[in-house]
Amino acid sequence: MDNQQIETIGSYVKDHLPEWLEEARPSPGGKQMDLAERIVRVKEILPRQTDKINRNREALDQGAYRGGYAESEMIKPQAEMLNQRIEDMIRHSEKRFSHHQHAGYRLQVLGDNALSRCSGGAVKGLPG
Repeated sequence: MDNQQIETIGSYVKDHLPEWLEEARPSPGGKQMDLAERIVRVKEILPRQTDKINRNREALDQGAYRGGYAESEMIKPQAEMLNQRIEDMIRHSEKRFSHHQHAGYRLQVLGDNALSRCSGGAVKGLPG
C-alpha cells in the first residue's frame, strides 16, 4: 500500500469516525429502557404466576395436584403392602417377646416365692 492510499483511508476514517462513535456509544436511556422493559414484563407475568400458584395450592388442598393423584393411586398398593409387612413384623415381635415377658413374670414370682419361703410365708403364684 502506498502513501496515497493510506491518506485516502485516513481521511475517510476522519470524516466518518464521529458518526461511528456516536452509533457505538450506548444511549443514556439504554440501560434505563432495558430495566423499564423488564419491569413491564414482570408486571405482566406476575398476575399469571400468582393465579397459577393459587390454583396449584387449591389443587394440593383437594389432593389432586396434576399427576399427584394418579401417582398416589399408583403408590397406594405398595404403601398398603408395606403397612401390612410392618404390622406382621410387630405381631411377630410381640409374639416372640411375649414369651420373654411371661418368663420375666415367672422369674419375679419365683423370686418372690423364694423370699417368702425364707421368711416362712406362703408360696405366691404357684400351686400349693
